[in-house]
Amino acid sequence: MVYLSQKGVHDNFQPAKRHKGCYKDKPLAYPASFHIPEYEVTVPPTIDPATGKVSAGKDFYGENMMPNWVKNQRESWHGVDYSYHGRPWEVQVRNYCETLRSVDESIGSVLDYLKQNGLDKNTIVIYMGDNGFA
Repeated sequence: MVYLSQKGVHDNFQPAKRHKGCYKDKPLAYPASFHIPEYEVTVPPTIDPATGKVSAGKDFYGENMMPNWVKNQRESWHGVDYSYHGRPWEVQVRNYCETLRSVDESIGSVLDYLKQNGLDKNTIVIYMGDNGFA
């Protein structure tokens, strides 16, 4: 059994020099969750009669009502509205993709070794991620 782990898929992403900038002119595909969702509110929010405020668990985000957990996720380390690393989302994603090129090469080397040594037909390769960004 062999266990191989990659640091490259964890922030702070540092592409190999040979890959740095290889995606700078490529368009990005924004995920559907990138833009602030618009919720169709069919039930009015619960108002606390004592304070007149919306009850806990909901927050207003612009004109859209959004649960706090969604707002917090969008403003988290890998969030799209405000990320703690302070880099624009586009820069972060390009750095991530450039860094993954080395990971792809590394995995390719392992698979090539298995094939060259006749081990590819009786070896199970399992790919796993340890976080949501992977």
